[in-house]
Amino acid sequence: MTDAATHVEHLLAALPEPQRTHLVTALAVPEARSAVEEWFLAARATWPAIHIVGNVFALWVAARITDGENPLSDLLRLRGGDSWIACACAQRDAAAIATLERAFADPVEQALIRVEADPVQRDELRQVVRRHVLIGDGEGAITRYGGTGPLGAWLRVTASRAALNAQRTRKQHAPLADEDLAALPRHLHDPELEFLEHTYRDAFREAFAAAITSLQPRERTLLRQAILHQVTVRELARMYGVHHATAARWVAQARDSVAAAVHRELGTRLRLAPSELASVLALIRSRIELSIDRILAPGDSA
Repeated sequence: MTDAATHVEHLLAALPEPQRTHLVTALAVPEARSAVEEWFLAARATWPAIHIVGNVFALWVAARITDGENPLSDLLRLRGGDSWIACACAQRDAAAIATLERAFADPVEQALIRVEADPVQRDELRQVVRRHVLIGDGEGAITRYGGTGPLGAWLRVTASRAALNAQRTRKQHAPLADEDLAALPRHLHDPELEFLEHTYRDAFREAFAAAITSLQPRERTLLRQAILHQVTVRELARMYGVHHATAARWVAQARDSVAAAVHRELGTRLRLAPSELASVLALIRSRIELSIDRILAPGDSA
């Protein structure tokens, strides 16, 4: 039995009644069966490096055949190649996801440009869109691709909605400027920290802003994802295609980079005796740990 014939048999097994009976009747005509087998062959051939095992693709296709009386017509209206890569991405196949991101980068970028985000925001929104499309809350939006329209157009619309929603959330929650990260969290009421903030508020804010600016783009993005978008370490690992321990190390390194940069900046800005500077820096490290760790950690046991 050929691969295409196997797909057809899997599809028949996956269809409920009465679609199954109607499709069996239609496939009794040799031309119709040949058309369906060619559809499966073309879908597979569009992405030869992407493999889907067993009956997974047939189940994907069956879920999109809604016409109970004419399932053959419903099937042939589906875009085979687009459905193949979407199905593979829904299974979180790494090769399929990498291929999707390369092949359909333009529609996503067009969507991000349309929301009028600056380059830094676009980098953040690009990750938000990726998470929405491929991960979501248990499953990504890619599982909802219907298969009848071009995948590129669907991605552009989906990316636009995800980016706009992220922008709205950003506004609703009064998104933090980089220097405002230094003010988090406000509920700790530590007397030493309150004294530090009162006495060195301006220097601390300036040092913190400079520290954030000095970060590598990925470090900035990681901190914003974790703080603004509440992305857990395990989710970050899936987004970047790495082990969760690697993602956790990246976040820790970004936090440490901020702490080290703040220390350097304050050492330059404050003209204190060495013993006084050492005390201030000790409190600053505490402040940074409380400001960043308490926000990155909730809900994640990576």
